[in-house]
Amino acid sequence: QLDAETNAWKDSLLRTAREAGFTLAAPQIYEDFETTVAQYKESAAQQPDLDVTDLQQMFGVVVGGFLRQEIGMEWAVITDEYGTDLAIISEAQDGSYVYSCPIVVVGKRFSPDYEKGQLEGFCNQFIATSKARLAAR
Repeated sequence: QLDAETNAWKDSLLRTAREAGFTLAAPQIYEDFETTVAQYKESAAQQPDLDVTDLQQMFGVVVGGFLRQEIGMEWAVITDEYGTDLAIISEAQDGSYVYSCPIVVVGKRFSPDYEKGQLEGFCNQFIATSKARLAAR
């Protein structure tokens, strides 16, 4: 479970996103993301040292909130072979876990080789496969 500090940080990012007009609903979340990535790429072309960390974290929490409400998962901090990350997670009937680290998912899509629609494709696939694995609960 999230400690108080992590929970407050996550909630602060969600609040900032809502104040900026971002939503936790499809298809608007995808449109907002595509616009944000395009704006970031334009800015980064002029400012190569632009730090996108805050934006990645904010949008990661937005995407995590969206996926969490679509699937019925919980926020958690997980540690695996890749490190420690904020995640959404749920236990399947077989005792295994279905999870995603949405800040990492979003962060990978702020790369120069990002193609429009990749985030939506990931989310749709994650929702479908997660619901299928968790349906037998």
